[in-house]
Amino acid sequence: MHYFGTSAALLLVTAAPLLHRPELALVALVAGYAPAWLAHMLIEKNRPATFRYPLWSLLADFKMFAEAIRHRRV
Repeated sequence: MHYFGTSAALLLVTAAPLLHRPELALVALVAGYAPAWLAHMLIEKNRPATFRYPLWSLLADFKMFAEAIRHRRV
């Protein structure tokens, strides 16, 4: 279940131009951030860095995702 939001967002962003459906790029934002925000709120009981550092948060998420694909511990 790890990186469900990131995977869904990447698929939607990729599908948007291929299917000529630009609204999928907006749906990707919700699909990418909602699971993370819910996990922060309900499980970790903290505030996600996305609100204060959106670019750093996105880059860190992609880095962790890439490391997970390569089966490396972060």
